[in-house]
Amino acid sequence: MQAVNDEILHIRQDSNELEAFIQAYKPFITKCVKRYTGKYVNWENDDECSIAMIAFHDAIKSYEPDKGEFLAYAGLIIRSRLVDFSRREKKHQQNISSIITSVDDVDEMVDLTQDQSQKVYNEQQLSEFRKLELLEFSKSLLQYNISIIELPEHSPKQDKLRTECFRMIDYIVHHELLVHDIQRKKTLPLVELEKQFKIPRKKLERLRKYLVALFIIYSGDYQFIKQFIKEV
Repeated sequence: MQAVNDEILHIRQDSNELEAFIQAYKPFITKCVKRYTGKYVNWENDDECSIAMIAFHDAIKSYEPDKGEFLAYAGLIIRSRLVDFSRREKKHQQNISSIITSVDDVDEMVDLTQDQSQKVYNEQQLSEFRKLELLEFSKSLLQYNISIIELPEHSPKQDKLRTECFRMIDYIVHHELLVHDIQRKKTLPLVELEKQFKIPRKKLERLRKYLVALFIIYSGDYQFIKQFIKEV
């Protein structure tokens, strides 16, 4: 166990090793989900799996030796996230039930139930489309040696800097040659960006992963993700 604890402190600095470690411990994550839900785990369809994997990643990032054995610590983080998710889902279902039971007229209730069923179906379809889009986005990021789970920590916190990043990507996607070069070489034109936007090279290097993510989104067909980052 000590070897695992020591490895955690090392791999969090390397995105490739971090991704490989998470994949290696996928059986452990699956076991945690199965233990909580008490059912067969389907990684393709179960939201709990995505939640557990993100929790495992967060556990790696926040782990310190004084918190005990890493796997025990990670198991607690995963369970806590799954409990929160279950509570939100239960509250959502209760809200739906309260809407239906509040209707007195039987005919109106039937109509409402049908409408609600259609709404649930539509939401399920949208959820499936989002998952597929997110999976495709994740695969595209890996071509640039970037893992999707490390993006939050590389996103700029200041609105001004975030706006500047959007301006740079807007500039790139409106220059076809730059788009082709990036897609072919898998590198950003940092010299060009430094010249056009007067941003120091070191700052551009720190923003590289975020800029690559924006480039993939705005040079591709990622409608749901575009909508999400507009609302953030």
